[in-house]
Amino acid sequence: MPADPVEFFVPGEPVPWRPARVTIHGTYKPAHVRTWQRTVNLFARTAMAGRIPLDGPVSLTLQFQRRPTKARPREAWWAARPDATNLLKAIEDSLNGVVYADDSQVVIVELRKVRAAQDGVAIRVEAVA
Repeated sequence: MPADPVEFFVPGEPVPWRPARVTIHGTYKPAHVRTWQRTVNLFARTAMAGRIPLDGPVSLTLQFQRRPTKARPREAWWAARPDATNLLKAIEDSLNGVVYADDSQVVIVELRKVRAAQDGVAIRVEAVA
């Protein structure tokens, strides 16, 4: 019997994934990306409420939300930067070891970028039979 889905909302401006930067002092991830991923990870841990990470294939449903702009207050879709794939990657990495063991388990992705009253991302992860 499949486990119950994990659903939660992370408030705040969604931040896209960025590759680690290499300098003469070492490798690092930009601070704003690290902060966003820690925030998502914290909300995921709270949503899991002590459950073990899902095992096997999972589906990931994401709805990224940004407030409407003054120039286009009735616009429904968030059709602007950052691109959806980089937003997705930041979330996938943040859920590793918490909601699922590894993001390679994600076999189905449904993603939307919309305009809404509150910035953030609604996340749903469920086992795939």
